[in-house]
Amino acid sequence: MTLISDRHVDQGFRSHAQRWRHPVLIGLLGALLLVTSGVTATQAATAATASATSTDSLWVGSGNNVGVCQSPTSTAALADCFTAPAGVWPQNTIQATATDGVNVYFATDFGGLSCPVSGAGTNCTQIAAGPWGGGVDGTSVNALAASDGQLWIGQEDGQIYRCPADLPYSSGSSAPSQCVLLDDAGNRAVSSLILANGTLYAGLPGAGVEAKKQGLLWTCDPQTANSCSTLDSPGNNFITTLAAGGGYLWAGLNNGILWRCDPTATNSCDNWDQAGWTINSVSYDGQGTIYAAIDAYKKRQNGVIWSCPTATENACDNVVSNLVVPGAVAAGPDNVFWSETQPSSAAPVVSSGRKAGSNAADNSPALSYGTSPFTAAASNTWANADALLYLPAGGPTGTGATSVRIRSTPRAVKRLRDICADRGNKPKVHLRIKGPHGTVVTRRSGLCRLRNTKVIYVPAFDLLDPGKALVKARFTGITKRPLKRSRTVKVEQDRTGRVTLRCPDHG
Repeated sequence: MTLISDRHVDQGFRSHAQRWRHPVLIGLLGALLLVTSGVTATQAATAATASATSTDSLWVGSGNNVGVCQSPTSTAALADCFTAPAGVWPQNTIQATATDGVNVYFATDFGGLSCPVSGAGTNCTQIAAGPWGGGVDGTSVNALAASDGQLWIGQEDGQIYRCPADLPYSSGSSAPSQCVLLDDAGNRAVSSLILANGTLYAGLPGAGVEAKKQGLLWTCDPQTANSCSTLDSPGNNFITTLAAGGGYLWAGLNNGILWRCDPTATNSCDNWDQAGWTINSVSYDGQGTIYAAIDAYKKRQNGVIWSCPTATENACDNVVSNLVVPGAVAAGPDNVFWSETQPSSAAPVVSSGRKAGSNAADNSPALSYGTSPFTAAASNTWANADALLYLPAGGPTGTGATSVRIRSTPRAVKRLRDICADRGNKPKVHLRIKGPHGTVVTRRSGLCRLRNTKVIYVPAFDLLDPGKALVKARFTGITKRPLKRSRTVKVEQDRTGRVTLRCPDHG
């Protein structure tokens, strides 16, 4: 999840930051997924550790302060949870956050913090979680993703680094030798990062009117250098924020469009709904709803929080209105939090209509839960909170996957052998999976590979929410009319559920 940060304007960053507000990645449980297609021993240990906490927590980074609130929906928490910082990063302004379920990470231009989830922010250590050189050469951190003890860092200069998450901080202008340059987007800044479906996705703004380069949605192998390729492009617009849930990727665009994208198919993104102004951040609640923070248009107090069902197009609705530029939104099961800027009336207006650069008090709270403000969050310490992350007691909400195996009887194999010997249309199976919250994913596979002792494994269907999923198979090319079969499979968090379907002998 991302938001737009005023501090890039204040610091005079170059490139497209001079023309519009600059996106900053905000870590979110629904977006930073630990595992989607099977579980390694390390990943299983990570997930187990993530479940060690007994309470929900809300993490916030603002300026160089880090705060954490345990049980953030209780009355006591709303009153004084953010009275004082839980940690301070003395080097630079915090610009992004992410979690792998074991630690919460905060990144800046000159390094960052690693805070154990179980430590409630009191045992944070300094790590090398940011670009090197920082403000010296204009390079800044924009985006952060984390999983299984690794960090992926997206920079203003278009570079994406992969680094161990426990590298000690040290000053300097070059990346530590343990870090790998995953890819370089050239003069496109990396505006947002998300790990899902075993894949790293990146949002890239266009390079400006002069360069005439369009915005891009990248897909990358998170472990392989120079593996990124274009999944889709919003044309002259750009992606400000990314989330994953309900079987799809969700992208908020600067023109107010909420995109829904098949995470494995190129050029598959479609317009899910249209907001009145820039979508600053999106967040998936794990229960079939996307929440979005919509920027204020012209007037200072007409920003909104959207609620969008992942199963119904053009059904988004305002759940909160009249906000002063909602910057970040963080959602979980039955909970939604957001931050607002607190602009000064004297601050200059940037192109989007947002006031730039002030911690002056305003009538709006810095942090809210539902319609209730965190009382202490109205202090200047948390004004313009740039990094917001909600972590349930059970750890980040991962996804499950479904792998389908097609078997055949000897009679079916004989029939298929005869059909496949013909040069006409080859028999296929078309699979459709309906998840617990309206998720629908489809694949197809040829049946001519089936033998008496051989089955067909259809690639895992990732990004399914935990719960029961209905697998429907439509066999074509065997008889004149399609043949249908269906099975139900239980999808568990961070696991791959397997279901076996038999290829029918005949109609």
